[in-house]
Amino acid sequence: MNNNYTKEKILEMYLNTISFGHNANGVEQASRTFFGKSAKDVGPLGATILASVINAPTRYSPYINRERVMGKLEVYPSTDTENRTILKTVEEKQLYAPLYNEFKSYLSGITVERQSSSAEICGVKEEYISPTFAGRSALIPDDDGCVDIAFESLGNFF
Repeated sequence: MNNNYTKEKILEMYLNTISFGHNANGVEQASRTFFGKSAKDVGPLGATILASVINAPTRYSPYINRERVMGKLEVYPSTDTENRTILKTVEEKQLYAPLYNEFKSYLSGITVERQSSSAEICGVKEEYISPTFAGRSALIPDDDGCVDIAFESLGNFF
């Protein structure tokens, strides 16, 4: 047991000295390097990225392996999921920007409320749900645009 420092102080000292790669030592410098803002201003996604970089700075670098950290954006016709384009270049992203912005706007309108053993997701549009979900027919939103999903299936929904 260390009588000189609290657990919180030890964690603070650790996070302020470890390497996040790209010459960024400490969480504040890493936040400014990767996001251009203070660690206190990055939000949940930025905090998650910073936490993952600690484990393997090169493997989870937002610069080197952006898809591994942030996921990838795929565009495909609704009837042909095999014929998809992964948006990698600036030109591809600009070409599909209107579609991306429409979908981003749609996502911002979705709400999730915890139930006893499931989550009620509202603001769902049937045309945006995969034809199959978790190995069965697609979920059909009720008249209010809500679907009820068991917790263990949530990862397949988003």
